[in-house]
Amino acid sequence: TLSTLRVYSMLDTLPSKSFCGENFKMNGAPIFYNALEPAAFRLMPYLARKKNMFIKSGALSALMTGSGSAVFGIFSNVASAEKFVRGRRSCKIARFL
Repeated sequence: TLSTLRVYSMLDTLPSKSFCGENFKMNGAPIFYNALEPAAFRLMPYLARKKNMFIKSGALSALMTGSGSAVFGIFSNVASAEKFVRGRRSCKIARFL
């Protein structure tokens, strides 16, 4: 498992430019960013693959929560989210306005 202590320890070893990361945009405006992603992705590359899976499947954006307990995607509509979830046992849908 990925502990918060391990993620922060890895973060301390990364070059300072890693803290800039990639800003995700919706309608041209940055909406969120997790500075721990570079460290967590280095420790557990499958988290990066999960995040990319959301993006490649049509999510407007995706983000890792906290120090890596989950990755989520934002879809433009429920139908797109439901299509993504089909056939994936570990995915759940939550609707927010």
